[in-house]
Amino acid sequence: NEEAARRIIITVTADKTMYIGGKIVDHRAAEEMILTTYQTDPENFEVRIRTDQAVPFREVEPLMIACAKAGVSNIAFAIKTRTK
Repeated sequence: NEEAARRIIITVTADKTMYIGGKIVDHRAAEEMILTTYQTDPENFEVRIRTDQAVPFREVEPLMIACAKAGVSNIAFAIKTRTK
């Protein structure tokens, strides 16, 4: 799927586990995927970060820095909130 190749969706769960494409990854693997995938189509590439509201910013910040280093400017965030 051409569109899937231009988008990385990173999910960070409440227990700080990071997933890309249904596979558990660490920050280093995520950074590598951002860089290599961005290079395939820089103009149309985007990163989506989905996270639980319980995840501290320090878990998401390295992903944002990796995007900045790679040159990615199209970043979207989705935060899962919990209702009481």
